[in-house]
Amino acid sequence: MEDFRYITKDKELKDYLQHLKDLRLNSLAVDFEGEYNLHRYGEHLCLIQIFDGKEYTLIDPLNMDVSLIRDFFEDPRILKIFYDCTGDRTLLYRKYNINLSGVLDLMPAVELLDFPKKNLNAVLEQVLSIENKSSKKYQRYNWMTRPISSDALLYALEDVKYLHDL
Repeated sequence: MEDFRYITKDKELKDYLQHLKDLRLNSLAVDFEGEYNLHRYGEHLCLIQIFDGKEYTLIDPLNMDVSLIRDFFEDPRILKIFYDCTGDRTLLYRKYNINLSGVLDLMPAVELLDFPKKNLNAVLEQVLSIENKSSKKYQRYNWMTRPISSDALLYALEDVKYLHDL
């Protein structure tokens, strides 16, 4: 896996968002890891994964200014490519009053094409012949834990790695 930027402070996020504006990118692959009453009560945004086609970025939003996160996710000028963003959209709105904007969700195309298996790994294998062997143990990982293990971070990046290609 390639190197990645790991953002944990408001200043780093401000600088990164300015960097994105300076690059004038058309699209970003985006995904979340969250907590949904599995390890802690309530819903929590725990990690934001971004891939711009060249660089990976992970954002730890737990102690960040929500307005910075809102500015990014409500900006319609940046196309955010997701795979099945229904839960992500709901989490942003319910917990943070953020209206996700500028979204391309790839899941409706998969449903329209009536793929036999609709999870991201199955679709990647069927469309791009990419077999993702990442561990399923991170599907139930406690994303509220800090520091997040390096293996879990690499697992999270896999969710955005091929969204541009897909």
